[in-house]
Amino acid sequence: MAGEEGQKVLLYVYDLSQGFAAQVSQSLLGKHIAGIWHTAIVVGGYEFFYGGGVQKALAGSTPYGHPVEIVDLGNTQIPQDILEEYINELRQVYTPEAYNLFTNNCNNFSNELATFLTGQPIPEHITNLPAEVLSTPMGQMLAPMLSGVESQLGSVQAGDAPLQLNSPVPSFMLPQLPQGTPAQTSSTGATSAQHQTPQLPQGTPAQTASAHATSAPPQTPPVASAPTGGPQKATVKKAETSTEAFTGKQQEIAGPSQPAASKADADTKQAEARAKVAFEAAVRSEFARIMAVGKNTANEAAALAVAAARQSLSRQV
Repeated sequence: MAGEEGQKVLLYVYDLSQGFAAQVSQSLLGKHIAGIWHTAIVVGGYEFFYGGGVQKALAGSTPYGHPVEIVDLGNTQIPQDILEEYINELRQVYTPEAYNLFTNNCNNFSNELATFLTGQPIPEHITNLPAEVLSTPMGQMLAPMLSGVESQLGSVQAGDAPLQLNSPVPSFMLPQLPQGTPAQTSSTGATSAQHQTPQLPQGTPAQTASAHATSAPPQTPPVASAPTGGPQKATVKKAETSTEAFTGKQQEIAGPSQPAASKADADTKQAEARAKVAFEAAVRSEFARIMAVGKNTANEAAALAVAAARQSLSRQV
């Protein structure tokens, strides 16, 4: 049914180390760490993340800059008011004081919200990162030094300036890297690096995401500059005139537009809108009923409510 398509749910993945972890982790920890991941959930054009409490901002406008990866988590049929209600519940758990770099962080929040919206968790290599770091002797030694980073990440607000993470590792412990590597760039360079759009492989979910899920405007194809002067202008004018004549001829042949087609399109859109309203109302009703019983978590109730609404409406078709 058209009303069941729902909204796209995306996972924005940021590397807080800006490539530094990938370069030094093997030497420092004895194992390769691809990045220090921060994640956020994007739905309906808004980005939800955990920092100084649960935060909401326009997608792509947070202090973390541009994501290095965007993961398509699927669609959600959860109505907006139930989503907002659930977010308010999460605010009681994910408070600024409760932020913990290893056990209660942004990725735990993203995982819980993703499961509520889609029934699917976020990738395990992200949620398993703290355990992976702590599984190494050096990781255990560095853990007490991370209180400053924990405090910094646990106080990020949606409207803050671009984030630049303070390194918890003393410089004498870091391996010597070749000149010109990202680890040796100035703080200004590091900040601007956050605002570069990642180059992702063709066909990744990031390239199929709808325009409202990213703050970067679509790139206009470059227009080739033409030599100035009369002949070029005359050629352009001639081409425009020819195009106008051709368009006019097409309209002559085709005749006036058919109002019947427009009416059919309008009827289809109205039917889709009615189906969406009916489906969301059914989900809302089922969710409230299941939660009132008190035997299921909100995640379970959301999944059961969507399934029950589908079944109920399919019998009416």
